[in-house]
Amino acid sequence: MLPNTDDPDASETRSDARATADAKTRGQAGLLALVVSLVVLTSVVGLALAVVDGAYRSADREPAERRIATSLAEKLVSEESEHTTRANVVNATELHTLTGERLDRAHPFIRETELRIRLGNETLVERGDPTGGTTVRRLVLREHQRQVTRSVGEDPTIPSGSQLATITVPPGGAATTVRANDSVILHEPDGLTGSFEIALTGPEPTRLRIDEGTATVTYAQMRTTPTELVVTVDA
Repeated sequence: MLPNTDDPDASETRSDARATADAKTRGQAGLLALVVSLVVLTSVVGLALAVVDGAYRSADREPAERRIATSLAEKLVSEESEHTTRANVVNATELHTLTGERLDRAHPFIRETELRIRLGNETLVERGDPTGGTTVRRLVLREHQRQVTRSVGEDPTIPSGSQLATITVPPGGAATTVRANDSVILHEPDGLTGSFEIALTGPEPTRLRIDEGTATVTYAQMRTTPTELVVTVDA
């Protein structure tokens, strides 16, 4: 005997079953969505905490790097520095002798840091990779020497700051007396021959003069050019 499809009780039973199944499906879907939301929220919070922690670490590190970089730059250009002739006037020759080891001995506070020191466009010292570190810049004068040779017969004036000069009298030069600022510094009645090193003293320029004959003078002339000392430190 076939079931009566028009039985209202059977139809109600089937409807209740479908409703229960739909509710169960919706409940499972809602639970899955909740789980996914919690996973996403946890990931976002974790990422946010990592960014904040990184920002705090960077904020803590940068002042320390700046103190180290600033202190090192100030010491390198100070009047007491072995790399300067006076405050903010750097001796290019001395600066080229810099090494990381020498810096560590003279300035222990930079040990175990990555650093770079540049003078103008030239890198003097580089240790590690300080890219991303803190940079401090100082405007300085770069002092360097150039050798100058002139005829003493031109009554040359040697600028102040030069400490030594070499006077050369060629054989047969017939020079007997050389004066500096009207004081006799070389004299030979029978004639001077050869090279003579003289010390230049006093703050004033030195004017040379020869009584007769020929001679040349060679001295180191100091030149200064503005440039930038750049110190980068990554601690």
